[in-house]
Amino acid sequence: MQPALRIDNEALHTARALVEELEAGNSGEAGRLLGELTRVHESTVFQEMGRLTRQLHDALTRLEMDGRLLDITNQEIPEAKERLAYVVQMTEQAAHQTLGAVEATLPVSSSLRAQASELASDWERFTRRELDAVQLADLRRAVGGFLNQVAQDSAAIHANLSEILMAQGFHRAPRAAAPRATTRRLGRWV
Repeated sequence: MQPALRIDNEALHTARALVEELEAGNSGEAGRLLGELTRVHESTVFQEMGRLTRQLHDALTRLEMDGRLLDITNQEIPEAKERLAYVVQMTEQAAHQTLGAVEATLPVSSSLRAQASELASDWERFTRRELDAVQLADLRRAVGGFLNQVAQDSAAIHANLSEILMAQGFHRAPRAAAPRATTRRLGRWV
């Protein structure tokens, strides 16, 4: 604030001297003083123009950055949303496949467990030699039936576990792709 006050005092002193020279009829000295006042005024104007030019430059730079943000908002974010929607869709699909396979496997597993428990108690009686010939024949048929059932059910369990494994493989693929795509996009934004 002090330099502006000094310039104003100098300008005021020069203006008074200009009036005195004009009243005295000394046009040469009056012209010189008028030139001096003009230079002081021009200097102030140029300084103000420089300040305004810097502000304009800063505003244009911010506007350019805002334009880049606008591009990101209008183009990059919707693309990222589409990729994420795809990942969600694939994840949901894998979850449904996995749950379906688990739900199909649980009754098979429960049935095998129940049959195995039933045979285990009969087998214990067999090892203690508590079965008669009819019970022994029944046990032989039950073990044979159980082994056939285990072969069929283990094939179903294997198929369901393979489906679960495949569903998880599809689940991992888009999940692994999303961070790479996001990182690549974010790398361009920074």
